Amino acid sequence: MQHFYKFFVWRNLSIQVKSALLSVSLMILTALMMSSSLLALNAVRRQMDNTMALTIEMRSLAQDIQLEVESLQSLQNRLLNEYRQPGLDPLILSLPPNYIDISESLNGHTEQLLELSARLPDNATHGALQAQVDVIKSKANTSRVSFLNIIALVQQLSSSDSGTITRFRQSGEQLRTATARLNDASLNSQADTLRTLETVVIQSEASEDYIVFQQAIVKYQEIYESQIPEDRRRNEAELLQVYRENASSIVVQVEQIDVIGNTAQNALSDLRNETSRLNNVVEDRVGSPLDIMMATLNSQRIFLMIVMAVGIVASGFIPMVFGRDISRNLWGILDASRRISAGNLQTRISVEGKDEFSQLGDSFNVLVTQLDGLITGLEQRVAERTRELSITGDIGRAVVTLRDPRDLMNEIVELIRHRFGFYHAQIFLVDNKKENAVLTASTGTAGRELLARRHALSVGSQSVIGQVTSRGEPVIASDTDSSAVHRRNELLPDTRSEMALPMRIGDEVIGALDLQSVAPNAFDQDDVAVFQIMADQLAIALENARLHGELKDALDNIEMLERRITAEAWNAYRQSHDADVPLAYEFEDERIEPFTNRSPSPMGQAVRSGQLVSLDDGEDGISLAVPIKVRGEVIGAFGFGGETVRKLTGDDVALVEAVIDRVGLALENLRLMEQTARRAEHEQIINAITAKIVGTTDVNQILQTTVKELGRVLRAPQTSVQLRREKLDDSYE
Repeated sequence: MQHFYKFFVWRNLSIQVKSALLSVSLMILTALMMSSSLLALNAVRRQMDNTMALTIEMRSLAQDIQLEVESLQSLQNRLLNEYRQPGLDPLILSLPPNYIDISESLNGHTEQLLELSARLPDNATHGALQAQVDVIKSKANTSRVSFLNIIALVQQLSSSDSGTITRFRQSGEQLRTATARLNDASLNSQADTLRTLETVVIQSEASEDYIVFQQAIVKYQEIYESQIPEDRRRNEAELLQVYRENASSIVVQVEQIDVIGNTAQNALSDLRNETSRLNNVVEDRVGSPLDIMMATLNSQRIFLMIVMAVGIVASGFIPMVFGRDISRNLWGILDASRRISAGNLQTRISVEGKDEFSQLGDSFNVLVTQLDGLITGLEQRVAERTRELSITGDIGRAVVTLRDPRDLMNEIVELIRHRFGFYHAQIFLVDNKKENAVLTASTGTAGRELLARRHALSVGSQSVIGQVTSRGEPVIASDTDSSAVHRRNELLPDTRSEMALPMRIGDEVIGALDLQSVAPNAFDQDDVAVFQIMADQLAIALENARLHGELKDALDNIEMLERRITAEAWNAYRQSHDADVPLAYEFEDERIEPFTNRSPSPMGQAVRSGQLVSLDDGEDGISLAVPIKVRGEVIGAFGFGGETVRKLTGDDVALVEAVIDRVGLALENLRLMEQTARRAEHEQIINAITAKIVGTTDVNQILQTTVKELGRVLRAPQTSVQLRREKLDDSYE
């Protein structure tokens, strides 16, 4: 009997049984609460359905009204944007009916909205909607009147039969026909200009375009009066006047349309604001019927609160029995966990009973025992990885410091072999044809022998290096005696395990880092992660060194090209310079005089060498010569003589060189300015001659003008021109 009693003791029950008892109790309580809630909800369901249907319909009508206002705005914008386009008659005929239909639909929807609001129990909502609907109707009527006025003006302007634009084009065509009969080139050209400006006057909204048209008419009239004799004149002046009046009428009618259009736009803008306010009223006021439903719900809320209070008390007391036991066991486990997290791995958990918590405590104790042994081994591995990361940092510093690729690779392989204690380390680089991996750096006596042999392995061959360079993935030969990819080397007989890692630049494999050990199974995946970083660093360093060399070569080529261009430019400048004007001067006894053709040897030496020349006693008393340089090219030299020159300090000489550098820069700027001025003068002469012949349509006049102008520019006493003429027998003279 005692054993049977212990079986039903709460702490000896399993959590599954405890949870089942708790679930049954809560299900019974929940069923009671749900039945009470259903009775209360059925009381308000029908009223809520009716109210929600009315609310949805009123909101839908308010949105339809706003969409109709947007449609009116779209029709009006279309009319104002396209009324000056050709083929407008169908558009003018279709827009008014659409506009009137939408306006009537808007009025109908507003009346329907008022009818729905009258069914609401809240009279204040109906009154607010009535006032807003009256304003919307007034604004809609104003907008429709403005739209019809715009239609009338647009018909006067753009009608294809008798519109102002049509009359304007017809008068322009009549003027062009009358002008063509006069057979005057300049007048015909001006008439064509007027016809071109017709489209600008019709379609442009800028007053400046109309002013340009008026100026063109004035110019036409001036040409007409100056070029056409009285006896040849007919009715061109009357046609021009009609043409001008039609253009003026277009401008006036467009201004009227713009004024009425602005009024209509303002009316529609007010209408949009009012419909937006109507939507806000509907959104704010329609929610009031829900208050009636809330009043009904409040009557049921007290009953539900009583039921829920009883349920809360019961649902809190029932789990308390279960939670008390669970929390006691959890606190014991949590306390032990805290002591373990503090580092006390000797802590053990003691839980009474035979439920799952006691089983969890036993498993926890076993786990802590295993964790103690695992942490001890992990600390040893962390120490090893710390050492590896330290060595990796040393290799990274070497990668950053060394610039020469060969020195860099030799330093890396020696550092890896020495710090990690490997048997052998070497680096292979793939050749340009991507066919062979060539040994580039290697350690020890064997490495020097292999380098002397120019040792290489084919990419993709049955070897560790061949597979790495082909696949671009690390390869490990754990035991060289049984590995299929290891190729034995007679110079490295003690190799028992080998690991090779690809050196990659993006997706391209440029080589491989090869490591060998005298112990089998010396490499694992952790080693791959560490040494792959070194291989990637080395690949990036080699690529940077290659790019640095290419950049240096490019800069040298650019500097050489600049010097050659500068030298050629100054040679051309000296050859084109007036021989009577000297390019050398000397300052002596407070006088500046042209220099002789013979240069003192110190200055010539400075020009040839491009370096400062200092002598104790130079030719013609010159003891210091400083070259004048422009972009590294020597274009001249300064010479200094006298006792004070021999006493100049290093700072004084540096000052002199700085000043002479500025002189070289000033001379170069002056040469460039003269060159630019000559080019500008040439362009000016070409443009002047071109301007005189570009408006001429007579070939003889073009040839005569060209001969005359070229002879004047070149100051040639005789200038001739002759066009090639073709004979009948296909010969030329």
